[in-house]
Amino acid sequence: MNKLLRLIAGFLVLILFASCQSYKPMVLEPNNIIKELEKSRKLSSSNQAFNFSDAERLMSERNRHLKKLKLEYEKLQKIANIKTPFPNPSLELGPAFGSNLGQTAASSTQPFIGLGFTIPLGPRLARSDDLNKAKELQAYNKIVIEHRKLYFDLRKAYIDYQLSQQTLEVISKLEKTLELSQKTTEKLIQLGSATKLGLSQVKLQIKELNIQKLDYKSKLEDSLAVLSSLLDIPNSEIAKLKAERFNHKDITLSLEKINALALDNNLALAAEEMEFHVADYELKVELAKQYPDLTIGVSSEDEVGEKKRTISIPFSIDLPVFDRNQHSISAAYSNRQIKIETYKSILAEILTTLEKNYKQYNHSKSKVRMISEEILPLAQETVSDAEKSLKFGSIDVLRYLDLVVQNQQYQLDAISQHRDFWERTLSLEKVTGIPLVKFTQNDPNGLKNTFKPMVK
Repeated sequence: MNKLLRLIAGFLVLILFASCQSYKPMVLEPNNIIKELEKSRKLSSSNQAFNFSDAERLMSERNRHLKKLKLEYEKLQKIANIKTPFPNPSLELGPAFGSNLGQTAASSTQPFIGLGFTIPLGPRLARSDDLNKAKELQAYNKIVIEHRKLYFDLRKAYIDYQLSQQTLEVISKLEKTLELSQKTTEKLIQLGSATKLGLSQVKLQIKELNIQKLDYKSKLEDSLAVLSSLLDIPNSEIAKLKAERFNHKDITLSLEKINALALDNNLALAAEEMEFHVADYELKVELAKQYPDLTIGVSSEDEVGEKKRTISIPFSIDLPVFDRNQHSISAAYSNRQIKIETYKSILAEILTTLEKNYKQYNHSKSKVRMISEEILPLAQETVSDAEKSLKFGSIDVLRYLDLVVQNQQYQLDAISQHRDFWERTLSLEKVTGIPLVKFTQNDPNGLKNTFKPMVK
């Protein structure tokens, strides 16, 4: 028996050292990382079309924040795939010394050896496995949440970029009209049929337009910077791509239907729901810790000074008389209740925000419809009538140019109203958690991944 215990002890020590993982170095070289980034951020072609589906695909493939979240998910997935192990066995060995033994039959120094095993009696290990699995699902759903957040950011940046381009095109036309008006006024001043006051007004309009142009160039650069960050592509590369344009489509869903969609898809609500389920699993783990562990041992020792060997097989168990993990259980119960109340608070805020956003969306839709269906056609009709009047000599060229400028100003106002309409739409979508308007036929590509349920 003594030899057997020694063999087991030696085997356990061998396993202990053989199973230990070794350190693997990783070097951080900034210069190499810069070269890698410069290479990876370039597109294979700068002449390709740049529709929203392309932008979404590039973001899903290249966005570095998503890559980091995927690595965090893989980390927790590996942990969840490892079953919670039993407690390590304990090994004790060493010499026992004796003194003042008188006439002894054996040596005054004798070896002893012992092994101890701990066996959990409660469901602590299984509950720990469930908790790890819940955290893995939480990490996966976090990827979905962050992907959707980035997706909505991409929609807004793409719309801003597109509308800024349209605005600068109209401003360019308006510039040409005002320059023509300035030249015409200067010639008419020479002929004595116009005054310097009219010329000053035209010059003032041109200066104001130049300031407005700089503002929209800044907005264009802002949207380019957001797209660059989301797609991991330099601004200069994106600026070479030809963005696809599309018309706005109305949201046909009722507020009640949108509320129902938000209940399943709102990102803050989904995150808090996962927090609740994780807190519930943590409570189960704390409850499982109430149950004591059973400790089984086996030891062998020779009595000092005697030719006797003692073999012991002790059993021990903690009696949960005083400490029954009360503090941790109480905290876990309270934490779960807090998650429920937080969920209710978020839901109440969502319903209020959706009602507000839905009304603002409809107000903005009415304004867009009014300027698109009433004001712009009327302004264009006025320009057409003015052109005919100019040919017949009923009005002068300056009056005609003023009406052209007014029509182009209405076009700028229309784009501004469309921008506000899109902002209202995107705000409503963001609170709902899913797109409510399709950009393309296959849209939304970025939301193929859906939440995985936290409860089995």
